[in-house]
Amino acid sequence: MKAYINRTATFAWSPATYESDAPLIATGTVAGALDESFSNESLLELWQPDYAASSHDSASTASADAKPIASISTSARFNRLAWGYANSTRPKGLLAAGLENGELGIWDAQKVIAGASEADAQLIKNTTHTGPVRGLDFNPLQPNLLSSGAVAGEIFIWDLNSPAKPYSPGARSQKLDEITSLAWNCQVPHVLATSSSSGYTVVWDLKGKREVVALQYGGGAGTAGGALGSGF
Repeated sequence: MKAYINRTATFAWSPATYESDAPLIATGTVAGALDESFSNESLLELWQPDYAASSHDSASTASADAKPIASISTSARFNRLAWGYANSTRPKGLLAAGLENGELGIWDAQKVIAGASEADAQLIKNTTHTGPVRGLDFNPLQPNLLSSGAVAGEIFIWDLNSPAKPYSPGARSQKLDEITSLAWNCQVPHVLATSSSSGYTVVWDLKGKREVVALQYGGGAGTAGGALGSGF
């Protein structure tokens, strides 16, 4: 089976939900790239791939037939897109976006699917970050926690049960510049890794609000991917 979505975009899969729906994909028009139409539009779109489609369908046919099930315009283009925090109150979860203008945007996925306007579907539009947000990750063990990272080593933790006041994992690290990626540990909920254009990846202990270790990569910007070990 193959499915094609003809977009220049960053994307995120829907989380496991309280319903038995097939997985959805969200796409956000990616920053810093032009599509074939040279459009300046920025869209958040949701898709439901046809998992039963024949694997013999041609790429051109599949791409031409693919239509989003929901779409809303956004104020800026996307650097990162994450989908998480599904619960009984919001069974479709929340869509979080790190935008090129420094905004952190969060939408109720169920409202987006229902065709609500951007104003109705968007729960948070925050400009705490001072530059483009390129790091974004939901905590897999405490899904109400969302981490975000931007320029000058800015890292914030958002408790989505009370998102008005984000907090930092500790004193700002002198080893970090622009945050390029971040990821929660999949076994220890209070451990977070953050990578930077400086070539460093810093691991944080949120309980102690401190920097635990800094790993240096001489090749430039690092990527905090996967689960770091649980020995912190």
